[in-house]
Amino acid sequence: MTEGVGPDAGSDVGEATPALGGGVLATATLLTFLRPTAWVVGLAGFLSRGGVILAVVPILVLPSLAGLATAFGPLLNRLVLGAMTADVAVAAAIVITLVAIVVVALLLVGGAVDGWLVGAAAADLGVEVPSAARPTAAMLTAARAIAHLPLVIVFVAMLGPVIAATYDELLVPGDLGTPVFVRVVGAVPIPIAIVVITALLCDALGALAVRVVALDGASLAGAIPRALAVAGRHPSDVGVAFVASISVVVIVFGPALVAASVVFDGLRRLLADDSGLPALTVAVLLLVGTWLGGLLLAGIASTWRAHAWSSAYLRATAATAGPSRDW
Repeated sequence: MTEGVGPDAGSDVGEATPALGGGVLATATLLTFLRPTAWVVGLAGFLSRGGVILAVVPILVLPSLAGLATAFGPLLNRLVLGAMTADVAVAAAIVITLVAIVVVALLLVGGAVDGWLVGAAAADLGVEVPSAARPTAAMLTAARAIAHLPLVIVFVAMLGPVIAATYDELLVPGDLGTPVFVRVVGAVPIPIAIVVITALLCDALGALAVRVVALDGASLAGAIPRALAVAGRHPSDVGVAFVASISVVVIVFGPALVAASVVFDGLRRLLADDSGLPALTVAVLLLVGTWLGGLLLAGIASTWRAHAWSSAYLRATAATAGPSRDW
């Protein structure tokens, strides 16, 4: 996708569907089930933006504090004592470089997904997109990244209290029956809440900025101001999309995540009890089915979420975009 991103309007649904009408939620739902192939694209976007971490949480066994200390203790001691050797420094540089490459690649996948889903929504709604609005995946990725700059600032500002609380819990643990993460959140709830709220708001701003670029051909410099202007002029549509886009992921994907975690815990118990092959086979099949079902729901939720933002943006700009968006 070097020249631009977006679906072939005739590849899945034939001719562009006429104006669908209805509110943000109804339009997003109709768009989602009008083009089921978009679920795979939506899943790719979900996984590339960190959803893969959520997807593997149910089947992860977190290491203990003793295990972490054993694994990273020598390296931390070298850093503190200034005894970092050349081979360790080179290895660390290689690891950091590889991680950076992977992160950039995943972000570009997310940008390509944005372009495809926004283009699909426009095509299915019969919206005429200007010929100049054919951004690359890199441009859409940059638009979303710029929208997240406030999150970086807030994260750095709030990092101190979180690090201090984590250090205290590791040095003098509280209730050992409670996970460290939960204890840290309980110790500094306000800084963590500020980071979470900022992340949600930046994600919403990024969703609008992507559509300003993809649907109206705005430059990166103008994407954020125009996105903020849309949100300010049409807070109801944007507010509906904001709340609904969060709720759908929690309501649709959350139960699947919990179910997969419960099934995996049951499988671990069966293995510990040395259960027979039939019971283990059923448990494995149930885990795989639950996990794959959760991924399917995540793809649907991610697609619906993208269409909700496209619907909200198109409704908000319909009054000033001319007859082609009068829907």
